Amino acid sequence: MAAIRKRGSKWQARVKRNGQTLDKSFLTKADAQRWARTIEAEIERGAFRPYPKATQITLEAALGRYGREVTPQKRGAAIEQCRIRTLVKHPLAQEMLASIRAADIAAYRDERKQAGKAASTLAKELGLISAVFKIAIAEWGMEDLINPVAGVKKPRQPNGRERRLFPGEEEWLLRAFGEMASAGEIPRAAINPWIQPIVIVAVETAMRRGEILSLRWENIDLAKRVAHLPITKNGTSRDVPLSLRAVQTLQSLPRSITGSVFPISANALKLAFKRGLCRAQRWYAQHERNADPKMFANLRFHDLRHEATSRLAGVFEAHELAKVTGHRDLKMLLSYYHPRAEELARKLG
Repeated sequence: MAAIRKRGSKWQARVKRNGQTLDKSFLTKADAQRWARTIEAEIERGAFRPYPKATQITLEAALGRYGREVTPQKRGAAIEQCRIRTLVKHPLAQEMLASIRAADIAAYRDERKQAGKAASTLAKELGLISAVFKIAIAEWGMEDLINPVAGVKKPRQPNGRERRLFPGEEEWLLRAFGEMASAGEIPRAAINPWIQPIVIVAVETAMRRGEILSLRWENIDLAKRVAHLPITKNGTSRDVPLSLRAVQTLQSLPRSITGSVFPISANALKLAFKRGLCRAQRWYAQHERNADPKMFANLRFHDLRHEATSRLAGVFEAHELAKVTGHRDLKMLLSYYHPRAEELARKLG
């Protein structure tokens, strides 16, 4: 029988079976009891395996090593480093890798869910923990470890976004990033001059935010109307055809000495787009007698890729469109194609 006792602000579970003694601390008594039952069941089935000394490192230490050795090789390294910093602050990070069970991961998942974290955030955090265990097993000499994330039910992901621009929404957005300053509605210095052309390029090409910000003049042929992306999210290169509107927009831009087409950071774009969205919504409500409350509601920059993909679907065949957008399979492509019912009706004649 396991011993459960309160020690300070935590609950300690201790299991003694067949000459083996294991103990572990938890924030709640229920978690301690669940862990103890799991260990006792493993010992009874003969499935419990003692772990060698090499595996006696904390999850925090493992995350740190992973962040130094593995994360820098990824395109999303900066985002993953932020995720690592979040994980190491949790009490779970102080546990030894060898002592973490599926029950611990499930408790972590439930705690984060109750804290209001989105299912996508939880999935990425669990994926990172799982990756640490996999690399520890495969490359760090910890073959006796068992990945506890493998047996945990993953958070149910919400349906994919289908947000497209409403009629007139694009025009109001572009005003918010340009014409409002010209009309004296707001100080010109308050407008980031790069955002309006970025929005135009986004809806004309279906490029991702990172791809647009990575554009360099040496990779753009305005005469042939092609923008070359040496590296993309999928790890491959691709050529993106440019519409006449996209070419005209690029031709109007000043050239930065850095060679970057849009010399601003992703965070600067995110903040400027959010501010412009608020300006557009406010200006629209002031100037439209019958303002639609759906306008600008829940609109994100990435929705411009959905809009562009849906528009381009009327120009290209599916296999051609996948080459333009950079989707590897048609299933992923379809998640970005959202035709309106009236558009399909017009095709019927």
